[in-house]
Formats: sequence, C-alpha cells, structure tokens
Amino acid sequence: MNNQVFALPAERFLLEEINLPPELIDLLLGKTVAVRFLEEQPGGRIEPQSLSTMQDGEFWVDPQGNYWRGYAPLRIFFTDSLGREWRFPRRWLQPQIAARCDCCLPVESEKCFAEELNLPSEWDLLEINLPAREVFRIAGEVTTVQIRLVANEPPKVFWRDSSGLAWRIPHDWRRRRIRLPAFDVLLSQGIPPEIAERSACQVVSVNYHPGSLCCLAAQYRFRDEEGNRWPISIDDCIFLGYGDGHEASDETIQ
Repeated sequence: MNNQVFALPAERFLLEEINLPPELIDLLLGKTVAVRFLEEQPGGRIEPQSLSTMQDGEFWVDPQGNYWRGYAPLRIFFTDSLGREWRFPRRWLQPQIAARCDCCLPVESEKCFAEELNLPSEWDLLEINLPAREVFRIAGEVTTVQIRLVANEPPKVFWRDSSGLAWRIPHDWRRRRIRLPAFDVLLSQGIPPEIAERSACQVVSVNYHPGSLCCLAAQYRFRDEEGNRWPISIDDCIFLGYGDGHEASDETIQ
C-alpha cells in the first residue's frame, strides 16, 4: 500500500457514474487529491508465515490445511473529510479507453426506456461504489437498467438495488450492436471456419465493459448460436450503436 496524488476528471458525469454524493463531486471535480493505492495481488497458495500481514477474509483454508488467497486488482481509495472511504476506478488511469467511447448520442427528444445489461466482475462493481452487500449478489449477472437519453449529454444509466434505491452505472457498459467483419478477417483472428462462415458480416449484440477485468480493451466477444463466446478485434468491427436494438417500453425514472 502506498500514498499518491491522483488527478480527477473534469467531466462531472464521470464522478456521477461512480456514485459519489453531489456535494463531494462539487469539491473534487477536476482536482488533484491524495489517494491510497493497493497494488495488484496475485492469487494462489500462500505460506502460513504470511498471514500476519493479511486481514480476515483475504485468505481461506482448504480441507487439506493449505492457505490460499484470491486475485485482487489495483485498488484506489480516497478518504473524504468525513472519514468516508470511496473508490476510484482503474480505468481513469487509462485515457485510451475513454477515447474509444462515444459519450453523446444524437437524439431528437428526451427518451427513457429499460434495457438489459450484463454486469462485469465484483471488482468492477466495487469501483463504482455500489454497496458490497449487493455487489457479490449481482456480479456477472444480467440485470435491467433504465436509460435516460438527452440531446448532447452523456446517457444516464440507472440500476435499482434490492431495496429499490437507484444507483448510477457507467453509460458505456451498455451492450453494443456491431457488424462483424468478413469471413477472411474472422478466420485470421482464430475463429473456426464453420463459425466464421455463419457469422461473417452479421449484426450482433455484444457485451463490453471498457477498462474492466472481464473485457480486453481491444476486443469484443460475440456469441455463436450455441452461446460460445469468440474474441474479435474492435478495430475490425463496425460500431452501430448502443443497446441490443430491442428497447423496452418507456419508463419514468424517479
């Protein structure tokens, strides 16, 4: 663990999407603050003498008495003046990811609708300050979110927890509609010939969570008819828009 300074984004919506309180956003927007970094921690077997430096819950014991700990990514913590601890996402350290994302979509009028979303790992959900009691229940699951589109503003994505409270979700975690490349391109990227032949130039819906543990920054993963996932370079696909093309009925977001 080490202390460092961290430059926060100047775009308000990015701080809103990690569920910081409005009054804290007003104080932090575009500022440089002191944070604690917990370095990446590899998983695997550990020796008993290492336990003195670990906390409860960071390791477990198998039936044979061996000690193990799970993988943990780089973690960034900020403590506010009230002593509350907040996380900042690792993706803020990767500006090339933000450069790929279309923040504002042209819409003729304000729209609110529901949409299904595949959630990433528990680490990615903790980074947007969702309550831990919910994170380990929903990580990796399909959930329903509400989308609010306003002209010339980043889309707002809301998710409700089990008690009905609304939380923000990064807008660019939404599904994407893409057109896959031609047969020879799919084949060159290791897609089996029979899958490449059926999938070439098809429009498909893919899950993508930029900067997450479950998605490589340069790849989408599309599913074949049997549900198998295949990686394909983002640069070889044509981006058609967010969502899956099947918007649900309009829904008011409180």
